Amino acid sequence: MNNLKEKNYVAIAARYAGDVVSGKILACQWTIKACRRQLDDLERAKSREFPYRFDRDRASRICRFIELLPHIKGEWAKNSARIELQPWQIFILTTVFGWVRRDTGLRRFKTAYLEMPRKQGKSSVSSGVGIYCCCADGEAGSETYSAATTRDQAKIVWQDAWNMVERSPGLKKAFGVSTTAHAISQISTASRFQALSAEGNSLDGLNNDLPVRPKKSRSRKLGMLPKLIRKPNVFQAQSVLKNARLNYGAIRRSTPVYFFAQILRYKP
Repeated sequence: MNNLKEKNYVAIAARYAGDVVSGKILACQWTIKACRRQLDDLERAKSREFPYRFDRDRASRICRFIELLPHIKGEWAKNSARIELQPWQIFILTTVFGWVRRDTGLRRFKTAYLEMPRKQGKSSVSSGVGIYCCCADGEAGSETYSAATTRDQAKIVWQDAWNMVERSPGLKKAFGVSTTAHAISQISTASRFQALSAEGNSLDGLNNDLPVRPKKSRSRKLGMLPKLIRKPNVFQAQSVLKNARLNYGAIRRSTPVYFFAQILRYKP
């Protein structure tokens, strides 16, 4: 069982970033740049002139929340084990959710692009993030979507999240979360988490807080993405998940999403 009270998620993330930058942990150039930016920004944030501040409580809260969720597949699920985040996952979550603007308190980062090999826990972590944004992020009327080109693809992350909620009676009781055939809801805040696909008639009119794009989704219908991206105070984080397979490398790197991610890699 996870010893949640003794975990210092911010310290774990900082140690991971330091090990990547020093070369102790081997990583690609983009991971090294992301870690170096985080360490540099933590220093810059000590000045009041820096427009952002790092909120340790926000950074840690989402990690604690996800580690209370159960595994739903494989041997760990059979043993009723809870999710245990790895240092690199903690680094991502604390970085995305920890930074806020000094003037408004809104999140600094609106988009998170994650690219990794298969079987690295993409769906599990994304499901946890979706549940968190639906019921524990303090956003009234939160609209969270697992988005993909087809409904079957969109339901990959959402179905995992649904099963996590169903196996977490404590979560239902503490946060007032309920499930139906097509939604995870928090009635007290009128918030919901649903699967969404480009097969639907229209994506207009959505005030989404977190679109999550599942790992098997392809980029043929990128027209749905602009309709999911809203104003900074509403659209707060997007996770675009893809499998980093070598044979798909050339195709993957030809997509507008990938090039957009390159532009944002080291932007303050």
